[in-house]
Amino acid sequence: MKNAKTILLPALSVLLVSGCQAPRGLQHEVSAPQVVVDKQQSESLQNLAKTLADQPMGSVQVVNNTPYGPAQISKDREYVNGLGERCYRFTVTTENGHRYVAVCLTNEKQWRYVELLH
Repeated sequence: MKNAKTILLPALSVLLVSGCQAPRGLQHEVSAPQVVVDKQQSESLQNLAKTLADQPMGSVQVVNNTPYGPAQISKDREYVNGLGERCYRFTVTTENGHRYVAVCLTNEKQWRYVELLH
């Protein structure tokens, strides 16, 4: 009986200590951040984005050449997105309802048109 205790006690101690180690998934190296590359936008979308960015905050403007046809566009608010870009959110109202879009200033100092999902 004493012989079993001398074998069992160290074996349980080893199991207990090994169970407290960090999981294998946490022993990894940090990978380098990925470079974000925007999809090239058409010239008409780039021009629309610049026009919308220049619109005064809180104003409403009628624009004929939107991706949704003629629309009434109001500049709602300014925010910073997850990439650290300065953005403006707009409400686009057409005959078929309204949707939200944004324009964001990229690192290359170009305005990018973004359709928002709600």
